[in-house]
Amino acid sequence: LTDVKINETVTPNVGAIARTFKAASGEIAQLLNCSVKGSIVVNCPNYEKVANTDAEFGVAGLVGYGSHLSVSDCVNEVSIEVKQSLNSTATYNVYPCVGGIVGYSYTKNPSAEIYFLNNENKADILLAESSDEEGDVTMTTRLGGCVGNLGADYTLVKNCVNRGAVTQDKPVRNPYV
Repeated sequence: LTDVKINETVTPNVGAIARTFKAASGEIAQLLNCSVKGSIVVNCPNYEKVANTDAEFGVAGLVGYGSHLSVSDCVNEVSIEVKQSLNSTATYNVYPCVGGIVGYSYTKNPSAEIYFLNNENKADILLAESSDEEGDVTMTTRLGGCVGNLGADYTLVKNCVNRGAVTQDKPVRNPYV
């Protein structure tokens, strides 16, 4: 895919190929030999107004959220900017998972052969956050050049390369970069 231009406001998962990519029960989804170019901008104004609860979401050049997903030989050239405004008096937690290839990957199946092989991120990733410091908002960021959050105990990662800048413009309490 080329010339991808995604500009979203308040969405749980964003990716140029898929917002969510899940395998059927007991199966493994595979994403092979994909290449994307373009830009993604996600605006999350006061996420609590939409979710009113803890919020976890994935943003990436290819797949926002992948469940039981293996990815091989893919290249991302989609620049990513996630803009968040945390200005609420509510108590909640925000967990953005932002990566070049996959934002959030998850599996709990010990017999699954999940892998990320020979992937490359060539684009920049920026998490821009503004807050009026009211309320008790905990932002735990998960940023990565290839995968934002690898919530999978049984995943092999091999020969994956990040060539883009991964930036968070404001310090938060619990960064995972």
